[in-house]
Amino acid sequence: MALAVAGIPARRRTEPQPSGRRADVTDEMLRELYSRREVTVRALVERFGVSEDYLRRRLHALGLTRRPGTFAPRLPSPTRQGLAGRAPTLYQQGWTLKQIAEELGASVSTVRAALVAARVPVRGAGGGPRSSERPARVLLDDLYADPDILAVLAEHRVRRPGAAGWQRTGARQSYAPLPLTAGLLTALYLDVGLATSDIALLCGVGNNMVSSGLHEHNVELRPAKITSPWKQRHAPPRKAAGRHRG
Repeated sequence: MALAVAGIPARRRTEPQPSGRRADVTDEMLRELYSRREVTVRALVERFGVSEDYLRRRLHALGLTRRPGTFAPRLPSPTRQGLAGRAPTLYQQGWTLKQIAEELGASVSTVRAALVAARVPVRGAGGGPRSSERPARVLLDDLYADPDILAVLAEHRVRRPGAAGWQRTGARQSYAPLPLTAGLLTALYLDVGLATSDIALLCGVGNNMVSSGLHEHNVELRPAKITSPWKQRHAPPRKAAGRHRG
């Protein structure tokens, strides 16, 4: 009060600067990802590695209200034990990754990681009738057996536990140094030809972090329904179909 009477303007109280992973959540990035690209809150939480409560406070402070039509009943987060127990069973019964994710209230990438950790042989892309024409494969065995992949991981200091030692990473954990570098992402995506989901498994991060990283480095993503070049090269031959006699 005395300062105001004397004509001396009061200093504005400064907010503490965010640190750690919160420092990566800039206002402009939130506007770009949430408003313009319409990335979901769940995907942003996975991408930045921050809590949902913190992210929603930041969105509210920026005036970024909930988008129309995006509300869905919030399901309890599945435990790792629950995923490990149910996801392989449902998948082996013929369910798709998307169906399992909706049933268990998890993301597709989380379900995929649970199947990989359980060493469940994966069907071909899509999991539909045509995918049954190829033998199921244990994905991690194929990834860690590829010398080109291993060379890229070694060059960029990505931990390589191997197929037998691979485990789902927890919060604030990853196999690759963070943030993911342009060199690592482009080498795996463009040079080796991996899918974003495969890169996520090898780096121990969420699929959205890989996709966002590629986008930030101006790498155009392949259409979602296109099989990656790496899988096309490593796909086993189709099962021979019996000939019909006329």
